Amino acid sequence: MIIHSASSLILFYSGTYEMIGVTHFTPTLLEAIQSEITVSVLLRSPNQTQPFSVSQHWTSELTSKSGIAFSYAVEPLLQSYLSHANSPSAWPDPSARKPGKAPNPLLIYFGWQDAIYDHVFLAAAKQSKNLLASVSKAEGILLDNPKALYGNYVGAETPLTDIYGDNLPKLRALKAKVDPHNVMGLAGGYKF
Repeated sequence: MIIHSASSLILFYSGTYEMIGVTHFTPTLLEAIQSEITVSVLLRSPNQTQPFSVSQHWTSELTSKSGIAFSYAVEPLLQSYLSHANSPSAWPDPSARKPGKAPNPLLIYFGWQDAIYDHVFLAAAKQSKNLLASVSKAEGILLDNPKALYGNYVGAETPLTDIYGDNLPKLRALKAKVDPHNVMGLAGGYKF
């Protein structure tokens, strides 16, 4: 649940993230992203007999179900963001720090107000992710290393091993040492 405050009004809404990692962004993938979010309309001109049609996209399909935010973030990152590749860090997993294997995140975010539609939006975001992943795979740019996923950008059900990979045992040991009473277990987020 996200809390957004504007003056004295507090609006509660839910949101879900899905993420895929690609080696780079191709025109075909960018067109697929655009078709996921944009409503396109074909109008009939006086000299044509083709009917009016509206493509089904998430904005037109889910707005009536309390949808308030639809976002696709394309993040073409510089390879230099992995300049710490030989130093210890929680993310990314060492196997994801190789040239050409650095994840360029494609982040899908859907937000909605009414909890009765939770399952609809979760399924829609996952369906959109799967479609874009299949386009990326066909283009040969989908990263096959799930350990390249960035924890702030993935769905809540993502296994910790898909985020931290070989670093997970060290991180669990560190957490046990600095938080033996599991105080951070009371907070949200991923549980070690």
